[in-house]
Amino acid sequence: MDDARLEQLVVAGRQINEAQNVAESTLAAIMARTSAYTGKEVTWDEMMKSDVVLNAPDYELTEANIRAHIPVPGSEKVESKKKKNAQ
Repeated sequence: MDDARLEQLVVAGRQINEAQNVAESTLAAIMARTSAYTGKEVTWDEMMKSDVVLNAPDYELTEANIRAHIPVPGSEKVESKKKKNAQ
């Protein structure tokens, strides 16, 4: 949305809902991160089915724990919930 349109909506007192744009933009960024870490192309559908947890793990901040959680390109795999449940 451009600035002029945003201003018109605000002045008119109309609600602005950018939730879908924000969600899609966030998923695109997560896809880029996943692709960079795995070294492989990642599709939208793979990410929608993925159960990858992106929040920081709960661990004590020691040097060994920090180094163990540094991402290494090509070291992570993207698995869908279907694949994990089938195993």
